[in-house]
Amino acid sequence: MTSPRIIKSHFTGPLLPPQLWHKKPKILYILRNPKDLAVSMFHFQKIVLQVPEIINQSFAEFLDQMISGEMGYGPWWEHYLFFWKKRHESNVLLLRFEDTRRDLRGQVEKVSKFLGTDCSDEKLAAITDYCSFQNMKENQTTNPGFLFERKDRQNETFMRKGMIGEWKLHFTVAQNEVFTAHIKEKLYGTGLTFEND
Repeated sequence: MTSPRIIKSHFTGPLLPPQLWHKKPKILYILRNPKDLAVSMFHFQKIVLQVPEIINQSFAEFLDQMISGEMGYGPWWEHYLFFWKKRHESNVLLLRFEDTRRDLRGQVEKVSKFLGTDCSDEKLAAITDYCSFQNMKENQTTNPGFLFERKDRQNETFMRKGMIGEWKLHFTVAQNEVFTAHIKEKLYGTGLTFEND
C-alpha cells in the first residue's frame, strides 16, 4: 500500500511487525475500562465465534477466562501495559474509549494534532460527526454485522451500545469485587487507572 496507510489491528504489541518499533510510525492505541471491555468482549465473541461453547458460555464463565488471561488476544493487562509503557514515546498516542464518548470532538482534535494534520473547523466537525457511535453503527464499513448474521440470534449486533459503565448491568456484587481486585493486582505500580470502578 502506498503511503499514507492506516492499519487497524487488535494484536498485542509483540505480535505486530517488528519494523514498527524501528520505523516508528504513528500508533494510536485506545484503552477501555476493563470491566466494560469484559462486557463488550463477551457479546462480541458470541457474534464472531459462532461455536456452541462460546455461544452458550455464561458471563461468569467468561469472566473466569478473562481473569485467567485465556483470551484470543491474550491477557488484557499485557495488551494494555505494553502500550501504556510506550505512552511517552513521540509516535504513540493513547486515548481512552470513555473520553471519545464524553468529548469526541476533543479527541478528534487530539488525533489531528498527533498526526500533524491542519484540519479546518469544518473538517474536524465532519470527522467528529462521521466518527459518532451512531453513525459508525449505521455504516456497514465500520459495523460489518452482516458478516455475522444468524437467524437464531437476531438481537445481537456487531456494534452494540458503546456505553460507559455498562458493566454495572452485568456484574454481580461478588463479580465486581473479584474483578476490581484483579485489576488492582495486574495494574499495581504502573500508574494506569480507570474511572467508573
